[in-house]
Amino acid sequence: SFTATLVIPQFFLVFTALAILCFTTCVIRPFELIHGNCKILLNLINFAQICVVLSHFGKLFDLALTGDFSQEHPWYIFTQLLHEFGYFLCSSTEFIVVIERAVACRLLRRYDQSPTNYPVFLSLSSVSCISAFIFSYLVHIRQYKLGCTIFAESMDLLTLLLATLCHCYSRRRYQHMLFHSTNLGSRYQLREVAEITRALIPISIVSVIIKLGASTMVWLRIIYREEVPYAMMMSLYQSLHTLNAMLWCVLLLFRHRGLRQKSIDTLRRITFCQWDWIFAEGSPRNIPDIDYSTNNELTQAHFDLLSASWQNFPKT
Repeated sequence: SFTATLVIPQFFLVFTALAILCFTTCVIRPFELIHGNCKILLNLINFAQICVVLSHFGKLFDLALTGDFSQEHPWYIFTQLLHEFGYFLCSSTEFIVVIERAVACRLLRRYDQSPTNYPVFLSLSSVSCISAFIFSYLVHIRQYKLGCTIFAESMDLLTLLLATLCHCYSRRRYQHMLFHSTNLGSRYQLREVAEITRALIPISIVSVIIKLGASTMVWLRIIYREEVPYAMMMSLYQSLHTLNAMLWCVLLLFRHRGLRQKSIDTLRRITFCQWDWIFAEGSPRNIPDIDYSTNNELTQAHFDLLSASWQNFPKT
């Protein structure tokens, strides 16, 4: 039937997305090489994506039981609110991540030596959650759909712009510090900024494209109401956002080299198989100035630094 054709592929997509999101959580939480402030925000984005996928899961039950989406039913309204909450929570937290990485890049020594600032970043997380609640209320209760959509898309575009600028700046500054600074902690902090923003750039590009496509589809359905069934439009809309949640995880784990290695180790423990071929890069030197293993200049600089440290050590 038409309903089964819509429901079965979506259930498969939702369960796959939830499995990938749970796996991403297992990789990020114990990973110690990312500063605690950034890790709080990445976990919050993961939670936001889970909310988006769960809203899709809730709507599928409605579609499977009734053959259509009960737009006036309280359960369906709740799933709509949950979707918009996760949607904006993800956008706003990604923006905060870029700002946090820019601060880390600017205040290198202070940031490197500071522990996780739980009061500040839990407060920022709370503000982001509250703003997501307000956004959800404005979209589905106050019906400010167009204005809220434009605002969220503008935030995603701004995040992409800032992530690109931060990535270029951190790479350039790291290359300058390679031979002009003896502070390994500061250099590592710059490298980590470059790694996170390196992952955020394609994430933001994919997110903007998918969200624009989903929003355009909704507005086309409003214009051609009689030609496109609501169940088909909403199924495609939710599937696009669930796909976006999956791609967020895959791109983050693939583009960040430390998380990629952690993912391989986790998969080995779970499946007892080798997974290096999945995460292998076609070009291992996308960021040659911060390559982990093939940069001879970085290796030489490291040993020069150790030699200088031994020379300054007081003789007995």
